[in-house]
Amino acid sequence: QRPFDTGTSTLQAANIWVAVILAFGAAGLMARYNLRRGEGDRSHATRLSVFFVVTGVLSSFLRGHHVPVAVEELTFLFPATGWSLVWGAFVWLIYVGLEPHVRRMWPNTLASWTSLLSGRWRDPLLGRDLLVGSAVGVALALARFLFTDEPQSNDVTIRALESLRSAPAFLHGVLLNLLNAPSHALGGLFFLLLLRGIFRNTWVAVVVLCLAFLPYVSGGTAFLSWQISAYTLFICSVSMLLCLRVGIVAFVSSLFAQLCLTRFPLTADVNAWYFERSALILLLLAILATYGCAIALGPGMLAPDVTRRGPHQ
Repeated sequence: QRPFDTGTSTLQAANIWVAVILAFGAAGLMARYNLRRGEGDRSHATRLSVFFVVTGVLSSFLRGHHVPVAVEELTFLFPATGWSLVWGAFVWLIYVGLEPHVRRMWPNTLASWTSLLSGRWRDPLLGRDLLVGSAVGVALALARFLFTDEPQSNDVTIRALESLRSAPAFLHGVLLNLLNAPSHALGGLFFLLLLRGIFRNTWVAVVVLCLAFLPYVSGGTAFLSWQISAYTLFICSVSMLLCLRVGIVAFVSSLFAQLCLTRFPLTADVNAWYFERSALILLLLAILATYGCAIALGPGMLAPDVTRRGPHQ
């Protein structure tokens, strides 16, 4: 099994992979250009890439069906590792390709992200972004349930039900969301940077990006009703504003909260057999928000903190 799956229909998956291939080529050219100029944060790109590779292999391992046969296990492990290495290389190229340009154009976007990758996990700015992003993600997920009747695609529904199969399958779903959130955020920021270079205006680029990603974000249901189209445009716009005005950490945490609340079967019925899994998802989001609140209100908020800026700012 592949460690990464789009969880969408065949046509939608084809469109996604076309975009990935185009982004792979563009990211490679941009990364080469930056490296030749002595730019690009290779250290943080490597840490991010290693995270994707290790988490991708672990996620795939948890999802698979295992047998006590060495050959079968190796046959399973090699493709999973290969896919993870390819995705890790893709993330490395995208980050090296976009980081210098984003840091110059939208410096606040990467402020708390630099703290996260540098291991400064008590930076109050990081806490603020985690808290704001989690709150926005929960609000957008609730808005989806309250104001739209958006149907889930069959693949997404199957994946959601698959998380109930066993504890490893549930952990696989959590790890997959943990990978999808930053990969989607970095991909969105990368395409925004490309469109910004074409149109020479950030807000025109945001509008074009939201319209272009409308079918993907909606899961292929954007044109079934005006409510779904309006809601999808709304969440795209809010997400990009969150990224540019607050930071990419807020964007990632918002996506993670939305994925957790919409890609797992949730219930408030304490007698339901899968209530414990629902409670674990809500507990995970509560821990993330509590951690963000705790460090955001720490003593660093009362005095200047030199760790709020990255090494290139």
